[in-house]
Amino acid sequence: MKNSSDILSTCHAVLEKINKLAVKEGKTQAVTEVEELQRYIHSLGSAGIKTVTVILGEFKRGKSSFINALLGEEICPVNTDITTSIVSQIQYGATNDATVYFTNQETKTIKKEEVSRYVTEQENQDNVKQVQLVDIMTNNKQLQDTEMIIVDTPGLGALNKSHSEITLKYLAKADIILFVSDATSPFTTSELEIIETAYRISKHLYFVMTKIDLIRGWKEIVQENQKKLRQLLPELAESTTFIPVSSHYKWDYVENQDIDSLSFSNFEYLEQLLFQELQSKVASQKVAGPIMETRKILQENFQKPFFQDQKSLHDLNPKEAILAQIQEEKARKGKLQRTAWVNKLSEAHTELRFGAKELLEDRMKQLSKKIEAKMKDKNFYKDTNGVNQYLNNELFIISTEIDHLVDGFVAEMFRYLQTEYAIDSMVQEEDGLFEQIDVDAVAVGQFERKSAIDKTMSYVRHFSGIITFSSLGSISGGLISTVLGGAVASGIGMVALAVGGAIVFLSRDKVKTVELLNECKEIIREARTTLNMRLDKTLYKIQKEIRETIEKKLKSKIEECDQRSKELEIRLNLNSVEFAKMKTEMENKGKVIAEIDKELIAVLKEVQKSS
Repeated sequence: MKNSSDILSTCHAVLEKINKLAVKEGKTQAVTEVEELQRYIHSLGSAGIKTVTVILGEFKRGKSSFINALLGEEICPVNTDITTSIVSQIQYGATNDATVYFTNQETKTIKKEEVSRYVTEQENQDNVKQVQLVDIMTNNKQLQDTEMIIVDTPGLGALNKSHSEITLKYLAKADIILFVSDATSPFTTSELEIIETAYRISKHLYFVMTKIDLIRGWKEIVQENQKKLRQLLPELAESTTFIPVSSHYKWDYVENQDIDSLSFSNFEYLEQLLFQELQSKVASQKVAGPIMETRKILQENFQKPFFQDQKSLHDLNPKEAILAQIQEEKARKGKLQRTAWVNKLSEAHTELRFGAKELLEDRMKQLSKKIEAKMKDKNFYKDTNGVNQYLNNELFIISTEIDHLVDGFVAEMFRYLQTEYAIDSMVQEEDGLFEQIDVDAVAVGQFERKSAIDKTMSYVRHFSGIITFSSLGSISGGLISTVLGGAVASGIGMVALAVGGAIVFLSRDKVKTVELLNECKEIIREARTTLNMRLDKTLYKIQKEIRETIEKKLKSKIEECDQRSKELEIRLNLNSVEFAKMKTEMENKGKVIAEIDKELIAVLKEVQKSS
């Protein structure tokens, strides 16, 4: 298969050919569509088709050792006394160094050997150095070939709670999530909580079990884990696979080239799955979009009209065939002018509003119960900063779940409009045609929250029967900045709500259980009220902008009908010589269209082989 850059270059070249046809025939809408898609392809090519793989799990489960064994080099600090407390990402780079991103936006370049000074609890206790992220570059060939970013996380149950927020954001951006547990015991309650949280944010979960060299009965542990998953998340348990591995044996192979050790480690299977099957599938899904979109532009603007013209030219009575086409365009215009979609939009929006409100209410009740349960743990309530961060993270997760409902609403409207009106997208053209996972933002340690309206009104496309929203996952942040007006503090472990013009947050000096619990419940009550008010405004804005976009698209379609009717009426008055000339020009155009389509189909087949 061609690499992603070659495929995108092919799409760009084909779009140039389509643009020439559109300019020649005065099809301004087609020219606009081509230019928008070219801009998207250019941005996609500049960023590269990155695959983000997040390594998730509880602390002391061997995640860092697993990553080192996977990549065949010592990158992550590993020691029985070492606890990873800061998120780090590993990607290909010829420099073989690392960049530290601090919460004050400053950066520092360090050697890879110095990474432990910034990412471990032992050398950066309670994150006194105020590190946000460490970006590690390595000349690893697997990462180079696959353009994969590996993310090592401290885990949602790790000691440094202030960094669970950045872990959650990575989960929202992840193409692949590998949940790492070990063979010494079944899933703990905290691990099941992490799995449930991850699944609420993203469905791209795979399970890896480490340390199988330490226990013979690891298969029984797998069965027990599967049983617990079925009880917790039946829909996930049905399709999940546990991959047992031994980092110890894989590292023995790295050092001694012992083939038996490699076989015992089971890393060959894992690497085949991750670096070939899953990576190829992710890359294929990302590049398939522009190909399908390019073909759609060709079909709608050129192939369909050409086939109609070709039929009329070969008809025994061309003029009657042309008159029939004129009637078809008038009927199409009449259908586009119908307003049945207004009622459909209103019904779908009402269902979304009730669903979002019900979900919000349910999650807030659950949050109150969770806080009550956690207050029984003195280690929890004595860490006021940790309590703040816990609330902050829960609000983030709730916002992501609401995002999923909004995605479903947009998908439903899209399917309806495509079926009834042949409208291919609902995209704010002034804001750009597409949006994908912002890997560049991840790579430089910037995590900007985007509102749900920005997210849902971008990159909604239908490819091969699959609705794709913002690539494979929910964009980090979602409704949180909209409903809280940007008042959720980031990186400082504090939940803040704009209430009555003042900022209300948990005081660090209130550590008594009852006082803290009451204050938490007050925060949750204020959050529920504020979220409900802002949610109403946000959903209204979504409906308004979708309505405006639909009206704009319908207007464009109606103009296309009028333009087509004028072209057909002109043909009715052509003499035999002019008609013969037009026929020759059409046949030549048909050959160009067929060649372009053949080129797109060939590339698409290559992509589909690996998906």
